[in-house]
Amino acid sequence: MSNRAELLERAAESYEKASLPLDAGRCYLAAGLVLRAAQCFENGGERETAAAAYRKGGAAEAAASIFIELGRPDDAVACHEGVGDLLSAGWVLALHTGRTAQARALLSDATFATTAGELRRALGLSLCAARLRGDPAELVRVVERCAAELPSISPLEARADVRDWAVQVADQVGRHDLSARIHAAAYHARVPNAVARWRGWAAAMLGDTFGVPDRPLPNED
Repeated sequence: MSNRAELLERAAESYEKASLPLDAGRCYLAAGLVLRAAQCFENGGERETAAAAYRKGGAAEAAASIFIELGRPDDAVACHEGVGDLLSAGWVLALHTGRTAQARALLSDATFATTAGELRRALGLSLCAARLRGDPAELVRVVERCAAELPSISPLEARADVRDWAVQVADQVGRHDLSARIHAAAYHARVPNAVARWRGWAAAMLGDTFGVPDRPLPNED
């Protein structure tokens, strides 16, 4: 690192200590520390700038997440496609746009090496099928399969991903009964934060948390 870059990094650290994240972000960016800059921009509320920095730094998922929150799904898709993640690109198209046929094409071309990846692709394709055919039968089968296989998925973070995708798919077609089943499966599979996510979903979607556990199962990490 050059002397100039070192000075910029020190300046950025000083700005962070002074609770000036945007100034820190600009200094980190000038020093070539793109991901640290992105974090500062995000902390300072400059979410569009943060997304661009995350994308430049190769953190496609972080960038895409912000673009989705900003209502810019096409930019999120571009982030995922830029790193060859057709599964996530197709999922964003399926969930956040009306371009179902394009979403199905990307999901069909996606490759994966894990059960979690296979289930996530199946969820995306089943959502596309439900929209194109007007029949959720395939979607119901896939979500029920996710609930059955959730306890065997490793690592725990992958279980959470499958849980989240399955809930979103079920909610998209108004099958909150399936969403609740997935949350229950995640609870029994000891997915991290399963109780909080289940209760938050129930409050938002059903207006009530009656019957939802208020604490994890014993020995949950």
